[in-house]
Amino acid sequence: MVEKSILPNGIRVLTENIPQAHSVSIGIWVVNGSRHESLEQAGISHFVEHMLFKGSANCSTLDISKKVDALGGPLNGFTGREYSCLHLRTLPEKLSLAINLMAELLLKTCYDPDEVEKERRVILQEIERLNASPDEKVHDLFSQTFWPDSALGRPVLGTVESVQKITRDALVHFTRERYINSSLIISIAGNVGHGQVLEHVITAFAPVSALCPLTEQAEPLPVKAVSLELLPATQAHICLGTEALSQSHPNRFAGMLLNAVLGGGMSSRLFQSLREENGLVYATYSYLNSHSDSGAMVSYATTSANQVGEVVGLILEQLDYLRHHAVSAEELDAVRQRLQDRLEMSLDSTYSRMERMALSEIFQGEYVSVRSVMRELAKVTPDNLCKLAHYLMSNDSLCLCVIGDVDDQAEKLQNISF
Repeated sequence: MVEKSILPNGIRVLTENIPQAHSVSIGIWVVNGSRHESLEQAGISHFVEHMLFKGSANCSTLDISKKVDALGGPLNGFTGREYSCLHLRTLPEKLSLAINLMAELLLKTCYDPDEVEKERRVILQEIERLNASPDEKVHDLFSQTFWPDSALGRPVLGTVESVQKITRDALVHFTRERYINSSLIISIAGNVGHGQVLEHVITAFAPVSALCPLTEQAEPLPVKAVSLELLPATQAHICLGTEALSQSHPNRFAGMLLNAVLGGGMSSRLFQSLREENGLVYATYSYLNSHSDSGAMVSYATTSANQVGEVVGLILEQLDYLRHHAVSAEELDAVRQRLQDRLEMSLDSTYSRMERMALSEIFQGEYVSVRSVMRELAKVTPDNLCKLAHYLMSNDSLCLCVIGDVDDQAEKLQNISF
């Protein structure tokens, strides 16, 4: 039972009543992410997320920690490119206390100057750690290379330079403008009733008022590009991708299956080709990097630096084969069943159900159930996948990023194509 209400101040409240659940997952979602920042603000949304845990008008950092522990916790948050989230798991009888605490953190963060400087140092260390981890950094490098003229391509964390320039006043203003308004979505799943949730939310979030519209974003345009970051190491990390569908595209279910065929598990084509048949990689997979108006399907692999050219060639072979040959009915059925099984298993998690409601609201404006996704997946045919692959996979949007010691292969890698 999924229910939705829009409060007079514009906040959307989504609930799913799960009578058999022993816990309740609460998510406070803000339709603001790193793509909504100016170049000068890069990283400010992530900075705000850090500060939400660092004391409010009525709670010190230690007070917050004690209250979270008493609720069961953990309390956590994350910032993405199109949204941010503060989430907590607790018991149904502690719902009121949990909602009040989360409202306190979001609406009354005090931004103590000392705490701002502490968190700045923490975030700079986070950026440093990311830059020192090529297996993580290569994914940010891909987004930057694939969407070079859009904020969508910039790192969520920002840069050392941008984070150093963010002031306390800027944090306070940004929070008031982007977080305390009717873009809020409160999503709650567990053994609680919709009316019960509304009662607590209306009281706790009464200070929230009008919407501050986000700056209109131009559609990000992917480009064909190659980015090689030379690193003196024996291992190299590869991201090779092409265009994919947006989160709201009617054919996105075929896109999910296409990605699963390519690199969605140990039986996927990438794993079988690169790992099992040729022994060239330890890890390989593909993923969809889908947003409201654009997307990428990215193949990742890590291999010895001297084998990068061979691995890239094999990935291109797999992509090209998908463009020109229909997936067998047997392979499609196996992949479809795997996705449907994972969706079915996600129903055991109150967090997954809470997240599904929120993301459906953000990208589709309505709830998309697991059952409806299963029905859409069941409609996809081998011919659908072949046509979609041919439509998406072209040299015009082929993007390659490599971090590793590949100087001797640079010329060959710069000229990749199907």
